[in-house]
Amino acid sequence: MILDKFKENDTKKEPVQEHLQFYKNEANTNKANFPNVKKHVANIINAELKKVRNSKDGNRNSTLNKASYFLGRICAGNNGIVDIDQIKQLLFEAAPIAENFKEYEVNTLIKRGIDAGGKDPLTVQEAEPRHPLTDYGNAMRFIEQHHLDVRYVAPFGGWLLWNDKHWELDKIEIVRKLAHKTALSIYDEVAEAGKAGFRDLADDLEKWAKTSQSSARIEAMLKEARAYIGAKPSDFDNNDMLFNCSNGTLHFEQNTVVRKNHSREDMLTKIAPIEYNENADCPTWLNFLNKIFAGNTNLINYLQCAIGYTLTGNIQHHALFFCYGTGSNGKSTLFNTIAALLGEYSRKCAFDTLLEKNKVNSGASSPDIARLAGSRFVFASEPDAGKRFNESMLKDLTGGEEITARHLYQDEFQFKPLFKLWIAANHKPEIKGQDLGIWRRIKMIPFEVTIQDHEKDYTLEEKLKSELSGILNWSIQGYLKWQQEGLVTPIEVVDATEAYKVESDILAEFLNDLTTKDKRNNVLVSNMYQAYFGYAKGNLEDPMKKRTFIKAMDERGFKTYTGTANKLYFSGVSLILSDITSQQAASKKAS
Repeated sequence: MILDKFKENDTKKEPVQEHLQFYKNEANTNKANFPNVKKHVANIINAELKKVRNSKDGNRNSTLNKASYFLGRICAGNNGIVDIDQIKQLLFEAAPIAENFKEYEVNTLIKRGIDAGGKDPLTVQEAEPRHPLTDYGNAMRFIEQHHLDVRYVAPFGGWLLWNDKHWELDKIEIVRKLAHKTALSIYDEVAEAGKAGFRDLADDLEKWAKTSQSSARIEAMLKEARAYIGAKPSDFDNNDMLFNCSNGTLHFEQNTVVRKNHSREDMLTKIAPIEYNENADCPTWLNFLNKIFAGNTNLINYLQCAIGYTLTGNIQHHALFFCYGTGSNGKSTLFNTIAALLGEYSRKCAFDTLLEKNKVNSGASSPDIARLAGSRFVFASEPDAGKRFNESMLKDLTGGEEITARHLYQDEFQFKPLFKLWIAANHKPEIKGQDLGIWRRIKMIPFEVTIQDHEKDYTLEEKLKSELSGILNWSIQGYLKWQQEGLVTPIEVVDATEAYKVESDILAEFLNDLTTKDKRNNVLVSNMYQAYFGYAKGNLEDPMKKRTFIKAMDERGFKTYTGTANKLYFSGVSLILSDITSQQAASKKAS
């Protein structure tokens, strides 16, 4: 009900609806003027007067008595705003008087009815809509009807909808359809107002219901609603130990995993399109892993723990899993299967995003980073040869601190990366830095088996997709192993990573090839840098700046001091080749 029309002051059973029926169904004519009475009270009085005026022989006295009693209640219940003497006079004028009925008898009947009604006051509340007939009012109607299932997230560029399994971005204007439903629901208020006897309100509501269906009013409704039903990106996907499946949400707890029903309150925007079935197995997957790792259980167990760890949003290891190997060795099939397993939790990242490149406008949009929010498995594949990693970017994406990004044409927002970064490559992008901060992140998993053409199964990926529920169980076992044992790096990964580090250190190669340690000797910094510069160029590497070079030499134990003619020297080192240019030496090495 829009508003309770009457407030009874006691339990007396006066048939109120009988008195209202006339007002609901008949037009009010010959209305009396009540300048100090609210419109709806005046309309009720006029309705009673009309019933008296239209009464027929045989029920005139009864009609007059009921009207007098009812209006007596109205006069007593509305704080004296209705003049009783005026009501008596109007009732007298409205009453058709029979020839054998005297005027004083009519007045007596009216007085008795009003006096009796006065002992049973009835307050009439002025009719008002549930919400204002404004854009704001429509926004309140929209929120009242749909607040459980919609959220507005400005940095995401629109509305998110609850679809009974997860929150998803509204890409097909479903929220607009809900706004249409809200506009049409105003007709329900029209019916309620009419049923309650609020004819004028019903008329106003009907006009507003029609107006509210225009495009301008629909847009305004949604615009006003945003402020009251908005959410931040950080409100979503912030529980790093939940994993959403098609038949429930997996709660990764200490040494166990529990499936629970989907819940709005979990605020998840992702879902993996697989069913959790604790009895499912994956024989084809196990055979595949055994083949690509040549039965190496160390690598297979490590991969299982790493993938189980990837199912969660826990990022305590700050790891970057680098799957490296030339030729046809199963990396692509592995990545495609993990991506299918994690569904919307997986995101492919353009490799260029991870590489060093020219500086761009710091205010530029970063959609390739923004779309990674809430992901668990972020993968990039096959960089070109001769590229160099953007080490700062790698640290940001694996470091566990909030990063800033924005979608194209949208506002900036901050999010904490909950994903693991996986790379598959036939080439190794250079890592210039030799600090622990970057190398402790790199976990190079060697792929050393080559799958010959006659051994290839071109339907393998489809077979693996049919085993995703079983692969999920295998991954959960990896999670439980990780919980119990941690992410223990096998010797194969340690050795492969160390070899990568050595290959990336052009300065170490230069020192090994063109210098010797010699406590009795010193070399001009300018000469040493010239030698290094030529060596790097000769090996098609970009040399570091001189200041950076001096710092890097200092980190390796080669200190500087100021010597003759105020020149700067490295102490304790000799250049092997002093009679030919470093450029020539480097060129010979490169050839």
